Amino acid sequence: MLERLAEEDPDDDDDDDDAPAPGSAAALLADPSVLVWGAFDGEVPIGMLHCVTIRKHAARPLELLLYDVGVRERDRRRGVGRALLDAMRAWMKEHAVSEVWVLADNAGAVAFYESCGFARGDAERAVYMTREN
Repeated sequence: MLERLAEEDPDDDDDDDDAPAPGSAAALLADPSVLVWGAFDGEVPIGMLHCVTIRKHAARPLELLLYDVGVRERDRRRGVGRALLDAMRAWMKEHAVSEVWVLADNAGAVAFYESCGFARGDAERAVYMTREN
């Protein structure tokens, strides 16, 4: 499923850095901290949601990072993304996980998440930083 979605992604900008490495889907799905839900039209994958569980030492010891949600362009605005989020929320309830967070990187994503009940965090405090080794 993951490879097929990546191969046929209509939003792909042909940046080979995002192309899946051989065996990466199997490694991703074998990782116990990773959760993936898929949406299908028959046998055709039309969307997926990818989360990572994060273990903390705080009062709420487990939280969820919603890393990526994607729906094929032709299947958007049909409730696929919401259905994927509903599946994630059901998993959270079953596993007593009370918080999920996401970094929304464009206005469309922000609008989608807000329409699904997400609230903006403290943008004055948050700074996205990276470092390559």
